[in-house]
Amino acid sequence: MQIMLLLLLVSASVQGAPVLETRGKEVDRLGEVPIFAEAVTHTGKPLVLGLTGAGIRQKGFAFIQLDVYALASYVDKPSALDPNSPLPGLAKSAGRALQLTFLREVSGKKVHSAFAASLEANGVAVEGEMLRLVDTISVTFPERGQLNLVGISAEPGKQILTAEYPGGTVTVQSPSLVDDFWKIWFGKPSDGGIEDLKAALVSRLGTAP
Repeated sequence: MQIMLLLLLVSASVQGAPVLETRGKEVDRLGEVPIFAEAVTHTGKPLVLGLTGAGIRQKGFAFIQLDVYALASYVDKPSALDPNSPLPGLAKSAGRALQLTFLREVSGKKVHSAFAASLEANGVAVEGEMLRLVDTISVTFPERGQLNLVGISAEPGKQILTAEYPGGTVTVQSPSLVDDFWKIWFGKPSDGGIEDLKAALVSRLGTAP
């Protein structure tokens, strides 16, 4: 019997504070996207997160590499992560976040396909709550904009993932959904572009902000 049933809530607009706010010193800039030393969550009790790294997802088309999106990674205890194997440390974190900014127009269909391919490369079945999460993001997300992902481990066997996009949020709750979704970027890379991005997302571990 499944430990916990899916809880899916979709709101037409974001009320109050955003689910994720960057703050502190600007430590990098990826094109026009500023990268900050810290972020704070607003999904329940505020939680301060430190930057683990940031990079640009590139995708090859014909013989050119195109910049698709910039991605910054934050976690509550960056020092607990091993840059060579970050997933165990992420699984023990109380909170983590990803701030994804598209640098070109990308259709919802392509977002769905890319997320599904990365999940399947890591042995994660895109069904049930995972399918509904990916479907919601790909259907409601505009072709260009910012996506904030906040994962909270509320208690053993209870993980809450909130995705915020222009115009709304979706919140999903299940035993391991946050761990599984983070495998898109921190697990087995689905292609060379994700492999390069994975290295960038842990590039600030062990360095001062």
